[in-house]
Amino acid sequence: MATGARGGHGSKLEINTTGSTWLAVAESKDIDVPGIENDIQEATNQDSAGWVERIAVGVKDGGEVSFETNQLDSDGSQNALITYAGSGTKKSYRVVYPSRTKKVSFDAIVKSIKPSAPVRGIATLSVTLSVTGPVVIEAHAD
Repeated sequence: MATGARGGHGSKLEINTTGSTWLAVAESKDIDVPGIENDIQEATNQDSAGWVERIAVGVKDGGEVSFETNQLDSDGSQNALITYAGSGTKKSYRVVYPSRTKKVSFDAIVKSIKPSAPVRGIATLSVTLSVTGPVVIEAHAD
């Protein structure tokens, strides 16, 4: 049976800037896409059947999204991230895969943005987003 695997090249990280307008972050490199992590607690007790018992306690965490971009001085998407970092503004984001059949949507706050200026190499921005609220993994509808 042939694999259905696909590469991630061509994926876009987009910011919802005005409710219906999505702006792709320019020249993003590897994107660490958020997932869904359950808070699991051990519930083993004296009546357990000799095995450890665990339960999900209802709290989920989308974690963090990290990515790097080639630094572009006059790019609107990168300047928006810098502005959001300074203000602590929560925004909606999504990662759209290259097939455009899947996307992952989430709200996040820019936790950190760090420029680099190497002697030999490309100037970059390293960005970390802290996910707040649910992560929705769905089929792309556009």
